[in-house]
Amino acid sequence: MIRIVTDSTSDILPDEAKRLGIDVVPLTVRFGDEQFRDGVDLDPDAFYRRLPNTTVQPSTSQPTPEQFAEVYRRHIGAGDSVVSVHISAKLSGTLQSASLAASEFPDGAVRVVDSTTVSAGMQFLVRTALADVAAGRMPASVRTMIRDLEAWLPR
Repeated sequence: MIRIVTDSTSDILPDEAKRLGIDVVPLTVRFGDEQFRDGVDLDPDAFYRRLPNTTVQPSTSQPTPEQFAEVYRRHIGAGDSVVSVHISAKLSGTLQSASLAASEFPDGAVRVVDSTTVSAGMQFLVRTALADVAAGRMPASVRTMIRDLEAWLPR
């Protein structure tokens, strides 16, 4: 089976991820010294409620390679392969963390894809990948499809 992994910049909330059968690795959102896992400890409503009441500009940090490796390990250990779709490398180091984690596994076990986009664009690619998986396509084919589609997304 092919498993789809993405990061929280896809804006796929935990309930939706569960329904879709995908894993969402959260980025860390910081408000000064306070840290929250995006979409886990801090949902979008809570984030926007905080904005007018803070003097500190929020920032994010990418997940660690170990956070991705933990998810990949679970799937590879179950005999599955992974297609991992992430925020544009031009916007975040998240893709680098996912790629470092993927390098721990046999070639082809984890295919990491730079979506070259974020949010709704990533959701579109993730949902299309899920449809391709349901249609029985192989991991390399799913990865190629994502790369072909992302070329059509607005920049």
